[in-house]
Amino acid sequence: MSSKLVLFFVLLLLVSGGSLFASVRGGRPRPPRPKRSWRTRRGCPKSRLSRVEAGLVSAQPKGLWRHKAATYAGPHHLWDSLRTYANHECVSYLWLRLGIIIPLVLMSGGNLSAFEFGTGRGTGLGQTVILSRSSASALVSVPTGGIASGEMKLELGAARKFGMKDLDQAFVAVAYRYRSFTSSLGLAQFGYSDLYSERTAKAGVAWHVNSLTIGTTLSALLVSFGGHYDRLSAATFGAGASYRTSRVMGAVAADNLTSPRLDKNSPAVNPTYSAYLEVLGEGSFSIMGRMTLEKTERPQFALGQKTDISEQGALFWGLSTAPLEYGGGVEVTVGRKQVCYAASYHPTLGLSHSLSLSFDFGGSPKGKKEAP
Repeated sequence: MSSKLVLFFVLLLLVSGGSLFASVRGGRPRPPRPKRSWRTRRGCPKSRLSRVEAGLVSAQPKGLWRHKAATYAGPHHLWDSLRTYANHECVSYLWLRLGIIIPLVLMSGGNLSAFEFGTGRGTGLGQTVILSRSSASALVSVPTGGIASGEMKLELGAARKFGMKDLDQAFVAVAYRYRSFTSSLGLAQFGYSDLYSERTAKAGVAWHVNSLTIGTTLSALLVSFGGHYDRLSAATFGAGASYRTSRVMGAVAADNLTSPRLDKNSPAVNPTYSAYLEVLGEGSFSIMGRMTLEKTERPQFALGQKTDISEQGALFWGLSTAPLEYGGGVEVTVGRKQVCYAASYHPTLGLSHSLSLSFDFGGSPKGKKEAP
């Protein structure tokens, strides 16, 4: 027992003597190396690393906008400012971008559902829909729209919101009517998988009975985050109906009827209820309207107009509320192919652009009345 006590006191003396020797020489014991993750930066102080690990949201807003370089003068200037701030504060640039993009998505989307499928003309038409001669993307969103019997439509499109690459969207849509049945399918991706992306798949089926059309949709959403985060997914369905006369067409649609959740702890996506109206004018123009209702959100209203200036070209405009946006565009027709460019303006966030290419096969040519 005495030998063990002697050994213990000898070790204690060596440890205390080593610490005293280091303090006399002005040195300090080497601190333990912090554990690095994919979110941390090499060479950052431990106090700042703990801030990164705790999360970006609480640290980003106060310090970021105090920097003179962060004055917004366009998307490229903003990302350069974020990179400068990330280097200065030892914060992950990836997390900074994600902290900016997600609020922009929420601000720009208003009360529109995450499952909603964008249309090629929608950017310039205030997200209204042409029911008389619907495009393929419009038939994915509202499968009860107008399409001739035996006709197939294909549409490819891309859009950039507010001039920011991280808010890019691309889609492909196809629709076909066989006798009294219309089927449609659309695939879209918003954002990029290395940071944040939403992949949407939406299919629809409609049944035409004289002037009445009823239909249903099935939607699936896959959300991905950059890094090592798990993906989130959800699915839901909707239903709708439309009725048409010689000059007036109307449609109603209900989406997200199951109130889906991306995760058991995430808030449910509320059902949305929309009403569409199109009135054909005496000349070669039509006026479209839309109203969308969602629980806990302000009602959204939209108005648009499309005018055929010739057999090869058309102009259109639109505006929408919640958020307030103004838009317009041009459509050029060559044979049975259409090229459509649309743009919209948000008073705070700036311009958005979209470009789509459409192909029509079979059915009756443009301008003739569709089969009921």
